Amino acid sequence: MRRVILGLSFLFFNCAICLQAQQNQPALSMTPVAGPVYMLQGGGGNIGIVADPAGIFMIDSMEEELAAQIRSAIRPLPGGDRVRILVNTHWHGNHVNGNKAFGPAAIIIAHENVRSLTASDQNLMGGTKKTLPAGAKIIPGHGPLAGKDELKAFRQMLYDSAEIVRGQMKAGKTLDEIKAAGVPDRLAPWARGFLSTPNWLELVYRSLEKHKPS
Repeated sequence: MRRVILGLSFLFFNCAICLQAQQNQPALSMTPVAGPVYMLQGGGGNIGIVADPAGIFMIDSMEEELAAQIRSAIRPLPGGDRVRILVNTHWHGNHVNGNKAFGPAAIIIAHENVRSLTASDQNLMGGTKKTLPAGAKIIPGHGPLAGKDELKAFRQMLYDSAEIVRGQMKAGKTLDEIKAAGVPDRLAPWARGFLSTPNWLELVYRSLEKHKPS
């Protein structure tokens, strides 16, 4: 009996906490502006909405926990079942944290500094805004599951390969000479898969040859 009472007490306590959290969430209100343009208010930062049958154009995304309310508010609008384009005006959390909810299905447009600022912890008004796209996972065409660091390393390999081959082409080296020279040791690990170093260098060579200025 004691276990039952404790279990029920725990359940009621959690329900009370959830109810309080729901009650503390601000109610959003939709204000028509002109034609297909609307304004959403009540979440700490306003949202601009342009309704279109192809999908919603949304300016800022409020806090992530308000995503369900936002979806409910825009659903009756033309295209309201989908946020197609999301614009971030700046990096503050009450304007971009909702990106985590809407970003996977939308094109996000923002100043390049917004991306860099949301990619690392930032101090703001005595508090810390935690990283927004942290922990992203990438499924590559081949090889193990990857993350941001692996993607950066892959991009660097592509850049280095192109620079090496480009430099040798400018020096008058033939394709056979470039293939025979190989790559620096730092790039050698990339050739352990199904694509050999000579074949990779030929791919890079052909690409640069095709796109070199006439």
